[in-house]
Formats: sequence, C-alpha cells, structure tokens
Amino acid sequence: MKFSKPQFVGEKQSLENRVEYVRGVTYKAAVDLHEELDENGYVLLRANNIQEGELRFDDVQYVDRTKVKPKQLLRRGDILFCASSGSKGLVGKAALVRESMPVTFGAFCCVLRPKGNEAEYLGHYFQSRQYRRAIEEVCSGSNINNLKAANFLSLIVPNYDGDSTRAISALFDLIDAQVKQAKDQIAQLDFLVKSRFVEMFGDPVANPKGWDVSTIKKTAITYGDGPFGSNLKSADYVPSGVRVIRLGNIMCGEFSEKDQSYVSYEKFESLRKYECIPGEVVIATLGNPILRACIVPDFGVPSIHKADCMYYETNKEMVLPVFAMCAINHLSMLQRALLDSHGQTRARINSTQAGNLPMILPPMDLQQEFAAFVSQVDKSRFAWRAHMQLRVLAL
Repeated sequence: MKFSKPQFVGEKQSLENRVEYVRGVTYKAAVDLHEELDENGYVLLRANNIQEGELRFDDVQYVDRTKVKPKQLLRRGDILFCASSGSKGLVGKAALVRESMPVTFGAFCCVLRPKGNEAEYLGHYFQSRQYRRAIEEVCSGSNINNLKAANFLSLIVPNYDGDSTRAISALFDLIDAQVKQAKDQIAQLDFLVKSRFVEMFGDPVANPKGWDVSTIKKTAITYGDGPFGSNLKSADYVPSGVRVIRLGNIMCGEFSEKDQSYVSYEKFESLRKYECIPGEVVIATLGNPILRACIVPDFGVPSIHKADCMYYETNKEMVLPVFAMCAINHLSMLQRALLDSHGQTRARINSTQAGNLPMILPPMDLQQEFAAFVSQVDKSRFAWRAHMQLRVLAL
C-alpha cells in the first residue's frame, strides 16, 4: 500500500493558545520517594520512561502524594516531554498519553495539554523531523540542555481544520501499525539468527561441542581501542567527511545510524591507525549492555572508531566476522564481561579484558554455512527496514 505524504503545511500558529503547559513534580529524593507503590504514593515517570514516542513503565519511581498537584497527574491526550537532560539529543523527546492514569512526572519533564482536539495530531507532530529541527535550533550554540515553558509555547506548529487533523492522525496511525509489524518481524529474524547460532555452535563460553578455544585478541589481525583524550575532541567534528563510529552506533548485531559524526580528511590523516574496514567487527565496551558488537558498514567514505569502541579485524583463517560478532553478542559472553568488570564504578570493560574473552574455533565450513544463513536473513531484515522508513519519510 502506498501513502500520500503529509507535509505539515497548515496555517502557521504558535502553541501559546493551543496547549496548557504543566511543570513536573519537584521533590527531595531522600524524603519524598517511596520504596514501593502504596496508598500514599504515585508512580513517577522520568525522561528514561519516554522511548520511541511511547511511555515505558519498566523503571519507575514512587513519589509521595503530598508533592503532587491534581493537574500533575497524566490525562488522556497529554504529551509528556523530556525538558532537561545532559544530552541535547534527548531534550524534547515526547510521548502521547493515551489514557488517563494516576501517574505523575518529575521536574526534568513537562506536559503539554492540548486545549482542543489536536492531541493525536500533535502526538505525531512531536515525532517529526520538522519538530526535531525546531528543538535543535533552540538548543543550538548554547550549553543549556533544557527547555522552558516559553520554548514550547512559542513553537510554530501547523494548524489544520478538524477534518484534516483527523485524516492526518488516521494516516500516521496506519503507518505506525505497519512500523510495529516491521519491528516485530525484525525481532523474529534476530531471534532466528541467535537460535541458529546456538544450534550450530552451542554456548561460546561453555563450549559444549568441544571446539578449540582461543581469545578475541589472538584471533585478530588488528585489535584495539579508539583515540582518547586530546586526540579526538568535540571541536574536531565537521558536517561531513570521514565517518566516526561511536558507542551509540553499536547495537547487538546491528549498526545504528542515529548518531552520525564526521571528522575532516586532514584530521583523519593523524588518526589513520584507527581506520575501520567495512565488513569487520566493532565492539562497544561501555553502556547497556557493556559488551555488544556489530559489523562495520560500507559508508562510501573511510571510517574510524572512537574511544570505548574496540575494532576487531578477524583472522579469516580462524574466525569469520559474522560468526565472531554473534559469539560476542551471546548472553554468556555478556555475563563473562560483567564478571570481568566487577568492582568498577562504571559498567565497562577495558581492551585487555575484552581481548581476553574466549573465542571458540569451529570448523571453517560450519562458519561459512552460518555466514550464508545470516546473509539470507539480512536480506529479509533489509526489506522490513525499508517498511520502517515509511514513517521517517512521511514525517
């Protein structure tokens, strides 16, 4: 099915008379937070509970009811925002509240409460690139990573008549349903790859099939950290040029394009030893989870990796990159990495610890069979990702 593309070209109006701004709850953590939900508390949402345009309730807090005003309880049609964060990329992220609930939100968040019948339309608009550009302009050139009431109320958001608003909302609801279907299919494909890996090779740490065992470092042609400290600073980034692979780009088995960073070709000359070859492995050793790997894409330009990212060019006579990536992403490898990182103040492992993680060495013909299987799955994954682009293109 093909969709016409809404352009958000309605009459330009600010939000000042279209929404009510509601501040988040101010509280003292040591005094006002409860260990569990009881009759004297409310569920408290924070910025981490806003993810991909939806509310998530897997990590919440509980605040004393005396700190919460009635208007600070979420109502159907509210739009909850992250108004303050240490990262500019997170400031302004939003989620539509679909049902009224006895739930409140913290001081680093805020709510816009539509006065008319625009809730669903605005909920979609606040996921758009047009909105993100407006937020980036507000934060551009400053070290202030927070949005005040005036920043929200002065936003110019296209306004439509009732019929057009409903039509646009219905269209994006349909697109969202297709995106969800695509995500579900991709998740099933990911599970299929993991299941096939275990079926063919077993647990890469327990090694139940008795393969020879080496380590990541000993199976590498090139292996190591990215540049640290003054070698690569934020001032070195430019709009285009040589691609920089950062922690946020490395997912378990997948490269994310959400954070695109570049350095000049002149800067690249001083960092050439950190160059990443397409088709090889990059490993993140900080974050959640602390150990995760993906394949370096072909960007069409050279790439380097940043600190806390390990580059792993495999010895193809011992291990293939796709096999190595899947072994690293196996749960038992993460558990081993967590043991190695015990006692550190941050969830991370260093290059020595990562390099010493075990790498089983199955026969090459089995690795090639597995790589061919993953290649076929990737074709299906690519097709479903193309479906997911519908929303990006529409917005």
